[in-house]
Amino acid sequence: MRHGELIRRTREGRGMTRTQLSRASGVDRGMLSHIEDGDLSGSIETLLRLAKALDMDLNPLKDEDSLEDAVTVVDDPTPVP
Repeated sequence: MRHGELIRRTREGRGMTRTQLSRASGVDRGMLSHIEDGDLSGSIETLLRLAKALDMDLNPLKDEDSLEDAVTVVDDPTPVP
């Protein structure tokens, strides 16, 4: 499950509107809409603010499907200058 979908389900499960979550987290309502809709992933700081406002754990390593989103694998071992 993607973070946006998890945030949406948790928010709806708590009976909150996007406006209420936006106010509680300090995250712009438009940004929240984009995250929930999957248009944007959101920064780690933004995701943590949303998770805190929803009183939830949003550790990407606990969800194998989202591990791809959290880690980028580079095949070229050449150091970047």
